Amino acid sequence: MTIVREPGVAGSGLNLFLDGDQIARVTVGEVMTVYLKPGRHLLVAKPLFSPPANVRLQLRSGGATTVHITDRDGNFAMKAVVRTRGP
Repeated sequence: MTIVREPGVAGSGLNLFLDGDQIARVTVGEVMTVYLKPGRHLLVAKPLFSPPANVRLQLRSGGATTVHITDRDGNFAMKAVVRTRGP
């Protein structure tokens, strides 16, 4: 899974939690890749002074998921884009 904090999303470091465990603190424009087993996962972005944003994921073997962290009306939002491999 690739996580992209879009350029232009205001705010300082953003804490990311995966299935309840903190995995990173990302800044504006940062991109990271996390290797996960297929199955259900919960990704939560917790900014310091804004409400958290979350996205539930169902990862499948052979697929690729990108989560974009964006700004929606002054708050963080996350959108998952799932691509499957194959013909």
